[in-house]
Amino acid sequence: MQSKPNITATGQYDLTNASPSTVSCVMFTLFGFTGSLIPQKKIDTGGVPGVSPNYFNCGYTDTNTGTWYAPGTAITTDGMYIADTSGAMLSLNVTNIGDGSFDVNYWPLEGLAPSGGSIGLSASEAFIGHIGGTVPSVAVELVRPADTAAYIAGDAITDSTSAPTILPFANAVRIASGTAYITKARIETNQAANVAAFRL
Repeated sequence: MQSKPNITATGQYDLTNASPSTVSCVMFTLFGFTGSLIPQKKIDTGGVPGVSPNYFNCGYTDTNTGTWYAPGTAITTDGMYIADTSGAMLSLNVTNIGDGSFDVNYWPLEGLAPSGGSIGLSASEAFIGHIGGTVPSVAVELVRPADTAAYIAGDAITDSTSAPTILPFANAVRIASGTAYITKARIETNQAANVAAFRL
């Protein structure tokens, strides 16, 4: 990890000092930031005297939401981001300093190739930083209709006799439309005398 603390003015701030040819992305975190800045990649001119480096806007991912932002989109809040520097150095073009100062921590990432605007941190089955499975335990409650009609074999136990609803199990899987295994299910009732057999 590298840092650039206490930035107090607008301007251009070069961050990465690792070899640009091996750095495909740069992860950076803003602390105390309330202004506006645009991530850019810095293209050096090979040390030619009197020739200034070139700066180009670069896209980035907000790791908190997994949202990809196109080049030129300003960052206006604290957070952790990954910029697609594509073999160049990362620079921050601070256009508004906000409350007066902020700090930056950053990590050059080698061997991580962005593709199609995604750097692998958005919700998908291809993700980074998780080892092993997740075994959540979820529950949902059903209240049957307040009547005395007796059940017969093959009846469904639902919350309505006319318009039953499907029971949702929130947070049962890691991502929406993903894959998972149900390893165990259990029915509980507050009717102590119930000895019927149920099928899920």
